[in-house]
Amino acid sequence: MVSNRALLNVLKVILIFFISLVALGLLTVFVILPSLIRGETIEVPNVQGLSLWEASNKLARVGLGFELAGRRYDPSVPGDYVITQSPPASVNIRKDRAVKLTLSLGAEKVEVPDLVYKHRDNVEAILQSAGFVLGRVVHVHDDEIAVPGTILAQSPLPKSTGKRGEPIHLLVSDGIRPKLLLMPDLRNRELADVQKLLQQSGLIADVTYKADARLPAGRVVQHTPAPRQYARVGQTVQLVVSGASRTADQQRRPVTIRYQVSEGEETHHIRMVVEDALGSRELVNGFYLPGTIVSKPVVITGPATLRIYEDNMQQPVREDEL
Repeated sequence: MVSNRALLNVLKVILIFFISLVALGLLTVFVILPSLIRGETIEVPNVQGLSLWEASNKLARVGLGFELAGRRYDPSVPGDYVITQSPPASVNIRKDRAVKLTLSLGAEKVEVPDLVYKHRDNVEAILQSAGFVLGRVVHVHDDEIAVPGTILAQSPLPKSTGKRGEPIHLLVSDGIRPKLLLMPDLRNRELADVQKLLQQSGLIADVTYKADARLPAGRVVQHTPAPRQYARVGQTVQLVVSGASRTADQQRRPVTIRYQVSEGEETHHIRMVVEDALGSRELVNGFYLPGTIVSKPVVITGPATLRIYEDNMQQPVREDEL
């Protein structure tokens, strides 16, 4: 009986030893050996947004190296600064491993388009195609560039090198500076003479007729602005004229002139001239992109002729009776 109990104790000891040996073996295989093989691990620091010099120093301080994975354009990150890293920050890796870094080339450099003498309404497509955006637009009057909307200057300068995505600032003409004129006394004067005088002064005549026994037909009864008041160049002067009807030569009517600029690669010089009972006057004189539709409202008096010139200012490309 004692012998059997001793044998049982021996077997228990052997079993416990065997189980311990197996557990030790599993611990060695799955924990100790991998740890010995891997060596010491390091938590990867965050180096995104740092210069290459700063990033390499930060990695070296924790025992990691680096290698360049590539470079690419990025307008939001300066040149030679880190855009991405692999492995990312906070990941544990073995000491002496290299972290792959992608560096920025900065913003891509492209040629600035020439916008001078083009019309403000036509430049946004040009800017988008060239890789730029519209910046500040400043308007000024210019007595030499009469067509409103014509671009006088730009920054950065045409044909210079700029960064893709940066703004282009424009200086745009508002046309000739408005001038103030002291209205003369036009009462009791012939309508035809008054209309010519107003046109030569840059004013627009709007005529209404009213019977007045004191004056012969066709004479100005009153006008607004009144004598010795100021009128702005381009302003409409209201004329009340004696009489009940207009002759054919005195009839005024609004028309809208439309012309589509020829196709091509360069801008075209467009000039429009109308000649009516009040004489000849220039409606448009400026440079336009190919395919642009130029529209100009105008009031004409009596029979009128429209002439449109494109590039060749001696020979009209279109001549219409209005």
